[in-house]
Amino acid sequence: MVGIFFGSNISPGSHALRKSAVDVAEGSGKSTGPGQRRFYAIARGSTMECAAIIDACRALSLIDPGQTDEAGQLLLSTVGMLSRMCRP
Repeated sequence: MVGIFFGSNISPGSHALRKSAVDVAEGSGKSTGPGQRRFYAIARGSTMECAAIIDACRALSLIDPGQTDEAGQLLLSTVGMLSRMCRP
């Protein structure tokens, strides 16, 4: 089971997406504001990494532009939410 989440054969996009979710969960478990904000900021960076991967795939015509538009909107919304969560 661990190999599914932390195996060496996962794509960079999958890794960034999992890391984002794990960091949000870890931040939620912290009892202090600064501790939470640190993990939310890391999750925001991982989410931005996902957006960069989608942009690269679109530029290389590896995925359908319609799918990239929808994914981009979801990622933009997520980055905005995480940015608000990072504020003191």
